[in-house]
Amino acid sequence: MSVDLLIALACGVFYYRVGQWEYGRGFTVAGLSVALWLLSVPLLGFGRVGALAVQAGLFGALTVWNATRRGPR
Repeated sequence: MSVDLLIALACGVFYYRVGQWEYGRGFTVAGLSVALWLLSVPLLGFGRVGALAVQAGLFGALTVWNATRRGPR
């Protein structure tokens, strides 16, 4: 198993937990995380550091989404 695959799986599990906790849709958020990983590493060639930066950007985007959305919290 490669290190990239392990990191992608770890990010997927992390975002699954975040998705379950915040939205009740763990697979949706985890799927988005894995899709972004697949887009950034093999297709765009970012490498590990760039892919982790994309994952941090996803976390930031979800944080902004949660801070600005209206409704029950």
